[in-house]
Amino acid sequence: MEIQVAHKRTKGTFGPYRLQRELSSHGIKVGIYRIRRIRRELGIKCKQVKRFKATTDSKHSLPVADNLLNQNFTVDVPDKVWVSDITYISTKEGWLYLVTHKDLFSGEIVGYVMDSRMTQELVKRSLLMAVKKRKPQVRAYPSL
Repeated sequence: MEIQVAHKRTKGTFGPYRLQRELSSHGIKVGIYRIRRIRRELGIKCKQVKRFKATTDSKHSLPVADNLLNQNFTVDVPDKVWVSDITYISTKEGWLYLVTHKDLFSGEIVGYVMDSRMTQELVKRSLLMAVKKRKPQVRAYPSL
């Protein structure tokens, strides 16, 4: 019965190990295997809580670049085409944003930057790192 109460108290998000600590903090000593067995008998399962962070605002008035690749990702020389990505990583201290630039010819990451805020400056810093590292020769735009 105490396991059901603790399960409800923790909003159903604790597994057996955390549930054991929760019960222990309320003066109830019970083993992991007993918690597992009782939960199985009662049909109690903890729910997985997935954090969600909305990062894309598709309803904006900012300019959108043309798709110059048209799904053609085959490149014949290094540093001719770089692609970029922005992703976010959940950490104990909050969200960490990672911007990368990748050379399609070699598959090598040529520039990357991480920060706690997703800004235009973050993308610029990653691109600057890539340019400094690779020193690509200037080509006429858009000779893909």
